[in-house]
Formats: sequence, structure tokens, C-alpha cells
Amino acid sequence: MNPFQQFINPGQQQYYTQMQQLQSIQYLQYLHLLSTIQNNCTNQQNVQIPSLNPLQQFSLLSQSSQRTIPSAQQPDIRTKKSQSERVLPKQKKENEILKQFSQDQILQELKQFLEYLSKNEVKEMDESEKNRYAILTKIDDSLIDTLINRYQKQKKTKEEQIKFIIRKCFKYLKQKMNLNELTMSAYEIEKVFYKEYFMTDENIEDLIPFRQESSNKTMNNSFLKKIFSSEKFYQGYLEYLENFDEIWDQENTEKIQNMTKQVMKFIASGQIDKISSYKRVPWISSMKQRCYELAVSFKAYHEQEETNKKVKLE
Repeated sequence: MNPFQQFINPGQQQYYTQMQQLQSIQYLQYLHLLSTIQNNCTNQQNVQIPSLNPLQQFSLLSQSSQRTIPSAQQPDIRTKKSQSERVLPKQKKENEILKQFSQDQILQELKQFLEYLSKNEVKEMDESEKNRYAILTKIDDSLIDTLINRYQKQKKTKEEQIKFIIRKCFKYLKQKMNLNELTMSAYEIEKVFYKEYFMTDENIEDLIPFRQESSNKTMNNSFLKKIFSSEKFYQGYLEYLENFDEIWDQENTEKIQNMTKQVMKFIASGQIDKISSYKRVPWISSMKQRCYELAVSFKAYHEQEETNKKVKLE
């Protein structure tokens, strides 16, 4: 007995029996319909659907809808196109312009412009001045202004100037020692250099700046006093000052070459806006004199040390 029949009262029993009989008839007709479809598909003849009353047709449609398998969604082929293949209108226009010039032509004019910015504190340029750099202007209207703005935002703090002065001095003295960089690690070279110029009872590792175990985290007054207390380093520093202009110019030339190549990559990839975040911008010429004057002032550390020694002796 169907467990649900216990909820049917005697008055509904006759109606329930009739519904069961009707469902049995519907099921048999449904099987007959499927058999007919299969036979006709095999014989390639038209399917003859038996006549059904509205109630039977609705029942068959309900059962058929429950067995419907949804069709698989076809992927939109438009989404398959990679991001690199999508060219924005402006970028497409720039790429067409780039084809009008050789890479050497663009690099040459770009290098000339960066050299001009390094020698002159340019805040803005009028149209006539921009026209002297016809290739850059044609590539993008904002390219010249973007480069000018990047130079203008360049600010070298006193600490950055001190780092530049001392590091270039160390590099100059290391090159004079003819240390073999192919067989020695950077740390080994540092140890040999510090032992050569700063013979001291202190642990050499403590003296080398910027290392985790170093007592000198910055090139502050304490660090400068220590290194200028060395007579040998002081003499090497005086020689370095005599070559300061040449060392500065060589450093800035390398920075101009590197920035030229990097900006060229930005142009080729349509990412001119990245120029504003480029870090190793060449120094402007007016900064050289200020840096040199600061470097000369460091001689006072040694002179003060010598004065203190004389006082102690007296």
C-alpha cells in the first residue's frame, strides 16, 4: 500500500483509483510513442503520433521537459583574444608613427634631449623649442613635457649627495687597488678595501655601512669622522677630488644612456606614463657644483681630527 494513501478518506478513494488508472494509460502511451519514434528513425519514415486528449498531452509535455538536457554554452571567441593583441586607438596611432623612423633616429634625438635637460634647468618649453625635436613631438604630444616634469621632480637630498660622493670615492680607490672582481665576491672586496684604508682595532664588519650587523646604518657624521680619521684614506680622497668632474660626467653619461634605452622601451610599448616613475634620472649640471662644494667641506673632518690629536699631545 502506498504510504500516502493513509491520508485519503473513503470519499476520495474512487477518485484516487481513477487517477492511478489514468497515469498507467499515460505511461503506456508514452512508451508507445518512444517505440514509434525509434522505429521511424530507423526506417526514415514520418513519425505518427497517436492522438491524445489535452490532459494526456500536458502530462507528456511535463515529463519531457523534466528530461531535457540543457545545451552547453559555447565560449565567446571574442574573449580569447589576448590582452597584448588588443591595441588601443592611441597606441595604434603611435605604432604607425614609430614606423616612420628608425630606432637609431629616435634614440639619437631622445639622447640629445636628455643631455639638454641635464645641462639646463628647463621648467617648460614653447612650441618653437619643441619643434627642434620633431621626432619626439610627432611620437606623442606629451612626451617632451613628461620628460621635463620628471627632471623637475628630481630632488637630491643632502644624504643622497653624501652617498654619491663617498661611494664614488670608494669605487675610485678600489679601482686603483686592481682587485680581481672575477675571483672575489663583493663582500671580499669590501673587506680588503677597508683593511687597506682603515686599519683599526674595530671589527671591519662593524665599519662597513648598510650591512645588517654594521653599527653604521647611514653615512652620518659618526661614519664620516671614522673614515676621515684615516690618513691614508684622506690622501686618496684628495686625489679623488682632483678627478671629481671627470667622475661626475662619466656617471651622468651612463645614466643618460640607460634612461634613453628605458624611455625607448616605454615608447615602443605605449607606456609613456611610466616615465614619471623612472628613478635613475641623470643629475642636472647645477647639482654638480653643489655636490663638489659639499665634498670639499668633508676635509674639515680630517682637519678637526688632526687638531684634536695635537691638543691631546699638548
